[in-house]
Amino acid sequence: MKLHRIAALVASGALLLAATGTALAEPGNQSMVDSTTWSGSVSCSGGPGGSTIEPGEQAIGWLFVHASTDATSGTLTANFAGAGTQVVSSYIQGGIKYLIITDNPDTLVDFSDDIEGGQLVLSHLCYGPVPTPTPTPTPTATPTETPTATPTTTPSSSVEGETGKPRVTPPPTDGLGATGSSSPVGLPLVLAAVAGLLAVAVIATPRRRRTNR
Repeated sequence: MKLHRIAALVASGALLLAATGTALAEPGNQSMVDSTTWSGSVSCSGGPGGSTIEPGEQAIGWLFVHASTDATSGTLTANFAGAGTQVVSSYIQGGIKYLIITDNPDTLVDFSDDIEGGQLVLSHLCYGPVPTPTPTPTPTATPTETPTATPTTTPSSSVEGETGKPRVTPPPTDGLGATGSSSPVGLPLVLAAVAGLLAVAVIATPRRRRTNR
């Protein structure tokens, strides 16, 4: 009989301890939080170990705060749809805080810590800063070269200068050497000379005498 009573007392103590442990866990005030629809700040700097999210990263920072408590430390358990169960220790920054960084956007199913009393909340989500675009260098304008005007050469009015032919000196005018109507003075001289030659030929030719038989 005594053994049965001792066993019953041990079982009752275990149940009491379990109930006490459950009471000490403080549940969070949100559940099923989708990071793709939750608005937050642009950085999670100042977390434990200087945790930050670099520009362009897909990671999401989940910042939890346990307010209205005199505790100096705690442990948080958070369940995510993608990242699974994450357990982190608190850090002090104006109060009890927890920071969990998931590699990708996720959904927070529920969360709780081991500090009794107070209020445990999901304060905000942190996204990586937007990368600063690299400024595109402005192309330098190429100066436009002004074409040099080609000097215009004024043609010479001299025919000799244009054709390059040597000057030809015309032959002297000669009445005997002129032909046709090019020299009206030389034609009578030529006719007179021909007439003179004919006259000399006639006079010089001997006449034959007729012989009477």
